[in-house]
Amino acid sequence: MNFRQCLKRPLYRSPRLLGALMRLKPNWNRETYIFLHTVRRGDHVLDVGANLGEFTELFARLVGPRGRVAAFEPVPPTYAQLQNRLRPWPDVTTHNVAVSDRPGEVLLNLPDKDCGQASLQPHHAGSWKSTAAVTVHRAQALTLDQWSKDTLWPRVDFIKLDIEGAELLALRGAGQLVRQHQPLLFLEVWQEWMRDFGFTPRDLALWLRDHGYDRFLAVENTLTPLPDLEDSWAPCLARGPHNLLVGISHRHAGRWPGW
Repeated sequence: MNFRQCLKRPLYRSPRLLGALMRLKPNWNRETYIFLHTVRRGDHVLDVGANLGEFTELFARLVGPRGRVAAFEPVPPTYAQLQNRLRPWPDVTTHNVAVSDRPGEVLLNLPDKDCGQASLQPHHAGSWKSTAAVTVHRAQALTLDQWSKDTLWPRVDFIKLDIEGAELLALRGAGQLVRQHQPLLFLEVWQEWMRDFGFTPRDLALWLRDHGYDRFLAVENTLTPLPDLEDSWAPCLARGPHNLLVGISHRHAGRWPGW
């Protein structure tokens, strides 16, 4: 742990204070800021598409010893680095699997060495535009509904999904879990990548509405509350990839400013 991390360590017990201090910097990280305001001590968190584990480690710090974190990363070389990073966090469970709408073997496509854009479906945007080679890895996929039945967590409070356009596949495989636990959702969304899976933003919006979600925050360079995902989301989608925080008004009141 470096000196900077040592200074931050006691502030993780007061995450909103840490978030307020972050905003004093001109280049404050919007994703980290949202996590500081929405993930609480004792929470049960799923990090789907954990990559190298930067946010998995943050979640572990935020939930504390009474919370739980499970990380899912399907690409074998990336998963090895994830495990190495999380050695100081033995209570975090890691799974070398993809999350989708059905179990079975899948192929992960990795553009050059950009582990952050590995995908179940080849893309044509992002780093894929300039890639010289694509490496294909075999992996197993599971559904979060089956994972939930097998692990018997008493609840799930927060799910982060960063899986390069396959978000709706993962959600479709988590319908029972979502209806039972009603977690906050944090999704990376880009209509270019959704299109490669045959989905549209409207498909995602309808799924969220059908499962009771009615509060939306676009996380870009600014934090933009959206009254809906039918009309007001369009300008954010047109600007490119961004993150979307999704909640349920009566359940998640107080999780961050303005709710």
